[in-house]
Parts: sequence; structure tokens; C-alpha cells
Amino acid sequence: MHEEFTPEDIIRYAYREVTEEEKNRIETALPHRPDLRQMLEDIEALEGGMNAIKIEPHPTSVKIIIEESHDSSLHISNS
Repeated sequence: MHEEFTPEDIIRYAYREVTEEEKNRIETALPHRPDLRQMLEDIEALEGGMNAIKIEPHPTSVKIIIEESHDSSLHISNS
């Protein structure tokens, strides 16, 4: 019988958000659990793909945010 891990456990492991005890338990299980290894590989591949995507806001959006921020700061300062 093997220990159960949730997808969230493996995600937290991939992002180094587990305790040392959890890390040790997962690392002990990985060599014997192809399902966990596959899940980890999928998470790492998805993370790599997400990190490769570069999305820039539209210049008009940036301008509006800056203008609103400026207007808000003037309004607060004058109160």
C-alpha cells in the first residue's frame, strides 16, 4: 500500500512550498510512483510554458492606469 498524495501536494512540492517532512515523503515515493512522476513532469512542463509567455499590457491601458493613479493621488493630497 502506498501513501496518497493529492495533486495539490505535488504542486506545492514543485513550487517548493512543502515542509521538510512532506518533501522527504514525496521524494521517497517518487521513484516508486510513475503516476506522481508524471504529475510532477506535467506541472514542470506547464510552468515552463507559462514562464515562456510574455504578455505586455496595451499602452493605452497603462496610460489610463497612470492617469487614474495620478488623479487619485492629487485628490487625496488636496483633501
